[in-house]
Formats: sequence, C-alpha cells, structure tokens
Amino acid sequence: MGASDDSYTWDAAVPTRAVLADLGGAQLKDEPPNPDQGSDYYAGLGNELQRQMAGVNRVICAAIIWVRLDNSNVPFIYNAFTMGSSAKVTATDFTVVRASGSPAGVFKVSWAANKLPAQRADPEVFYNTGPGMAPWGIIDPANANGVIVSTYDASGVLSDQRFGVKIY
Repeated sequence: MGASDDSYTWDAAVPTRAVLADLGGAQLKDEPPNPDQGSDYYAGLGNELQRQMAGVNRVICAAIIWVRLDNSNVPFIYNAFTMGSSAKVTATDFTVVRASGSPAGVFKVSWAANKLPAQRADPEVFYNTGPGMAPWGIIDPANANGVIVSTYDASGVLSDQRFGVKIY
C-alpha cells in the first residue's frame, strides 16, 4: 500500500499503522530551481513531515473506548474514537461484557476482526469519573481482538467502575 495508492492504511481490509514506505518514503528531491526554504514547499520539509507521521503512527493508540454501567450494573460502550474512519469503525463494532465467572470489576472488551491493527502492547485503562484504585488491563490471551480490564474502588476491592481504555 503506499501514499500513491490514495488510501488510508487504517481503513484497509486488514488495517495497519502507516510506516515510512506507506507515506511515500523520505526520498523526495527538489527540481531546479531550488525552492525558497523559508516560504516554499521543499523536499526536505516533505521528507521530515513523512518521518514525523511515521513516528506518530508507531506510538499512537488505535482506539479509545469509554464504558459506563447502567442502573443494573450492566456495562455498555457509550463512546469510541478510532484511527479508522467512521465508515470503517464505529462504537457498535466494540462489545463489553462482564468476564465470565469473574467478580464485579472485571470486564472483557472486544471488537470484530480486521477493525484495528494487531495490538502492540497492553491497553492503558483510566477512570473517567469517581474514586478508585488504579485500574489495569491486559491483552486477552484467549482473544487477539480483545482486552481484559479490572477496576477497583477506593479501598482496593474489585468494583464496577466507569472506565476508558486506550488500545495500542
């Protein structure tokens, strides 16, 4: 895939993070006469911008999801932002359930295959309201397209809490 394909790597059939080759490489050259580097677009600027974008793609998260609990403590996803366009990935592509056989405060978040690139690291979990001990998450060992999240009350006891999760 590459920049010349006029496509977005996050929306490909199998989404990927853009690397330098996808962005056209960093080998642009100026044609004579050389541009004014103070005001004209020049090859060095293009090369640097492509390197910067490739670097950003290495470290950004693929999705951020917010989870709330209804009055019966049933978790639901109420918002999601992803690098894929809204035509490719929406909040409805994600599910959250209480982990089977687990106590309160343990949830599984998952998504359909080929909606996000392969995970690169454990997720980052955060509370979006209320007190609590530090939440944590791991890549679900039984599901490459999922994460397991644990949330705690202020006493350190597993407890249902609203949370957000960044998927890398």
